[in-house]
Amino acid sequence: MEKLRALPRTLSSKRGSWIWLGIVLIVFVAMFGAFGRATAPALNATAPANSESTQVAELLKQFPNADQQSVIVVSTANDGAALSPAHLSAMKGLLPAIEKETGLAPSGPVPSEDGKAAVIIAPMTLTSDNSENADHLKALRAVIADKKTSSSDLNAMQLQVTGGPAFGADIAGAFEGADIQLLLVTIAIVAVLLMLTYRSPVLWLIPLIVVAFADQLAGKVTAWLGTQASLQFDTGIISVLVFGAGTNYALLFISRYREELPRFADHRQALAEAWKRTAPAILASNVTVVIALATLVFAAIPGTRGLGIASAVGLLIALAAVLFALPPVLAIFGRKIFWPFIPRFTESTVESVVELPGELQEEKPKELGKLWRSIATNVVRRPVVCLTAALALLAIMATGLIGSSVGLNQIEKFRVQSESATGLQVLSEHFSPGEAQPMMIVSNSAQAKAVADRAAEVGGVVRSQIAGETEDGKLTKIMVTSEYAPGTPESLAQVNDLRNAVHDVPEANALVGGAVATDADARTGNIADFLLVAPLVLGVSFLVLLILLRSLVAPVLLLAANIVSATAAIGAGAWLSRSLFNQPALDLQVPLLAFLFLVALGIDYTIFLVHRAKTEAATHGTREGMVRAVASTGGVITSAGIVLAGVFAALGILPLVTLGQLGLIVGIGVVVDTLVVRTVLVPAIFSLLGDKIWWPGKVPAQAVDAEEASAPLGSNANLTAARSAHPAAANEWIRSPMTSPREPVSSLTAKNAHTAVTSTVTPSAPSSQGRAVSAMQWGQHVIAVVLSSVAAIRAVTDGTHPGLAIGAAVALLAWYAVGILNTRFRQDRKASQIWLLVFTAIWAGGVVVSAEFIWLAFLLWLLAGHLFRWRSSIWYALVVFAVVVLAPVMHHGTTSYANVLGPLIGGIFALAISRGYLELLKDAREREALVAALQRTHHELLDVQDELALSQHHAGAIAERTRISRDIHDTVAQSLTSIRMLALAQGTKLADADGASAEARATLQQIETISRESIADVRRIVAALAPAELEHNALGEALERIVSRFREETGLRADLTIDATLPALSTEYDVALLRVAQSALANVRLHAKASRVVVSLLDSDDSVRLDILDDGQGMDVSSVNNAPRDADSSFGLGFIRARLRELSGGLDLESTPGEGTVLSAHLPLRREF
Repeated sequence: MEKLRALPRTLSSKRGSWIWLGIVLIVFVAMFGAFGRATAPALNATAPANSESTQVAELLKQFPNADQQSVIVVSTANDGAALSPAHLSAMKGLLPAIEKETGLAPSGPVPSEDGKAAVIIAPMTLTSDNSENADHLKALRAVIADKKTSSSDLNAMQLQVTGGPAFGADIAGAFEGADIQLLLVTIAIVAVLLMLTYRSPVLWLIPLIVVAFADQLAGKVTAWLGTQASLQFDTGIISVLVFGAGTNYALLFISRYREELPRFADHRQALAEAWKRTAPAILASNVTVVIALATLVFAAIPGTRGLGIASAVGLLIALAAVLFALPPVLAIFGRKIFWPFIPRFTESTVESVVELPGELQEEKPKELGKLWRSIATNVVRRPVVCLTAALALLAIMATGLIGSSVGLNQIEKFRVQSESATGLQVLSEHFSPGEAQPMMIVSNSAQAKAVADRAAEVGGVVRSQIAGETEDGKLTKIMVTSEYAPGTPESLAQVNDLRNAVHDVPEANALVGGAVATDADARTGNIADFLLVAPLVLGVSFLVLLILLRSLVAPVLLLAANIVSATAAIGAGAWLSRSLFNQPALDLQVPLLAFLFLVALGIDYTIFLVHRAKTEAATHGTREGMVRAVASTGGVITSAGIVLAGVFAALGILPLVTLGQLGLIVGIGVVVDTLVVRTVLVPAIFSLLGDKIWWPGKVPAQAVDAEEASAPLGSNANLTAARSAHPAAANEWIRSPMTSPREPVSSLTAKNAHTAVTSTVTPSAPSSQGRAVSAMQWGQHVIAVVLSSVAAIRAVTDGTHPGLAIGAAVALLAWYAVGILNTRFRQDRKASQIWLLVFTAIWAGGVVVSAEFIWLAFLLWLLAGHLFRWRSSIWYALVVFAVVVLAPVMHHGTTSYANVLGPLIGGIFALAISRGYLELLKDAREREALVAALQRTHHELLDVQDELALSQHHAGAIAERTRISRDIHDTVAQSLTSIRMLALAQGTKLADADGASAEARATLQQIETISRESIADVRRIVAALAPAELEHNALGEALERIVSRFREETGLRADLTIDATLPALSTEYDVALLRVAQSALANVRLHAKASRVVVSLLDSDDSVRLDILDDGQGMDVSSVNNAPRDADSSFGLGFIRARLRELSGGLDLESTPGEGTVLSAHLPLRREF
């Protein structure tokens, strides 16, 4: 860890920079030497490997001359008239020359029904290398051109070579030199944009050279990887991604470097600081995009799957180049590389920085981008308006999806019309459009005739004829010609009709293939890939944001913003393709790749912005933090977005419409993402939600306004802000002891100190790390559910019995839930490891059911990293990896490099994430230890403050009691004495008088007794402010007296229960509970209409509880709680609650009309009394 922390200094030091530059050059030369001769494989599979058309293509290799395919030479008169016999004779004269070139005998010419066209069918021997096939076709076209110039009849005709092999050769020929052209255009775009960004004639060269070297190395490494793993991908997209991402990383890094230069006299220190600040964000964004691309390994389309792996490798190389090659070069050149605008070191710049630890150091507001700050400020002030406007703009862009379709035919796929595409168009005008690309059926030979007859009955089939059989006679191929043009909705629907028809032939095992069937399977595969990969990309992005931001709300909303932005970009791109470029539809791979790049790159920029916003929020609050984040990153993110958009726009120079559409959509999306989403939409969302955006994580800090910022350090505001901003700093401030050199200790009042302490640390509040860990755990639960569901669905789709597939998924989720709910598994390490091993065994059973359950290996690797020690987790991961690799072999008899490399990359990332999770837990424990030390210090201070407050309280209480005792003695005591004397006198008269009623004498006796007790009570109050019933602290005896009196006066049954274990209570508790009992019994007498009352005084461990229960008529508790206090009673419920609340207690009332009432008073039990 120490070596890792020293890495920035090593990269930028005077000696270390040269060493690192040497290491980078040696690695580059070594890798280029190892992979320099590698070339990307020329594969062109477009349908899934397990599709019916791919199976037919494999079966056709068993037939004689399987390496032969036919091209078609189409001829028409220059004037469009019917072909004459001389024209046809001249075409027949071409046959020997064609046979000499191809080595195989051609047939024809065959005229069309309208007589305006004729075709020659010329078989050719093909190889798996499109470039080699293109050379053969070029030679054939040259032969035909030579013959045409020497014959007037041929010269009067248009001769075009088309057909399946011709299309492949034209695509290969179109890309001759295209990669060099793309590279030069990309370099030119990046160079111009970097010069405009840096405003330096020299600086732009440094990142451009570094990224260019990374691009060349990535091209060679991915080419070798593609050859070894039989991966299919477009090298142009890899180059664009490496250039775009590498330039973006360099922009972010150099921008922060320039920002740090004025703060350091030594440019190497500034460079090290910039590396330390930007490396986490660059790494996080790179990992996000790499993992998102790695999800393509699950795609069914070979080109999509290969592109994911190759792109991920290319981006890792770009990351390494920017983080380890660029800093040493910048360190060697120094400040002068920024000429003519060289950032100079100034003392005022240093003084303008607030000395706070870590990332809390801030720049002067004047140093932030004025334009971006102004925009962000206006957005935060009017979030609703800005949010509505941004969403309206994106919604308008998204309407471009209305009327859009997906899928281009062979003619539409070329940006510039090729000879094969033109020939196919001519062929379709004069012959059955399906002649150029017939469908092929392979069936068992015994049922071949029945299959051919059944195929002929399908609507739109021109003819169905047997075209040959294998040498062993087991299989027969049937050629089916359609009347529909290839790629049209009718031809695609016909494929399904044809398959349904021939599949019904018993024991034929008929399969339908060919170019049109491959197109249909490719469309189905691309839709399935989109539905599978898109959720995975969103899930990966969500997890990265979850870990980075430690929030649930922010990742969800940021992902939603990205989805809306991506949808809008695809809609706008689709509309522009139709309106400006006359392209009727998007190509099959465009929606998935565009969505993938837009979401992944959008999250890339989101990480740059929100990471800075969270840092700024630590000292300025969420809203102002977002304003400052936009101000400080707006320029660099916009520059990066424009560079990336320009780089993707370079794809438009390539001959295929697919790449042009992809470049257009991603270019639009990146610009919209930087100018609308990051500048308006995200700040508006943060402004509307404020601190809630970080839920359930802790708010980074409370905003500090100008007055609080200028307040003494010992004040409540600054203490709270400082504690929230950085716990360690707050700890030091409080220990010193919460005062600044400008503020004397005496200025810290007891009230302010108490407020500062209690507002800064709340022991019961969950820590931000704890909430982050909780959020990550929820993310893991989501992964478990999603992967189990995906595995079950794919297993059923793959033919596994639904009961077995669903049962396996349910078993996995059930045992996973056991681990979540069982406390022992969460707390006991050994028990949790046993739980994981059982979970692994259940997973292995699922893999036996279907290979699709290998998806859950990612979850297992995550759990292993959490629960096992590092070495054990490696061994466990290797065992799981072995199962993952062997599962396809067990179920399908074969595997592929992609099935090995994909899980390998996923396993490495899963273990890395889990180790990061453990580091987060370790950091959380360390922080909690620091907080605990801070709390102890706080409690010590709080005890001192409590002693002071208590002494002041006692002094005030004594004075107040003295005054009250005097008033009671002079007023109430005298009046009670008079009442008693009058009662005694009247009683004496009645005793001497004859005829006085016994009831009158009893009443006077009762008055005399009550007044005597009241006088005694007043005397005791005057003496010690304690009621007569509580003399000698005997609460139990007092309760017995008032319950007995209640029983005598009302005639009701009244029972008293007192807990024998109840300790001695304080005078305040005795008085409060006695008054509660008196008031409650008075209310029962007046309102309850009860026949029985039970009073209980109980010891409830940590509290003392007084319960009064009656069986009266009950009441509506809600109406009673809201009613004013009854003046007839001693005091109402509100008075009782207030008295108990003063002693940190409370009052509970439960009642139902007709079922009696329970009133329960409770006070915290302080055993020391």
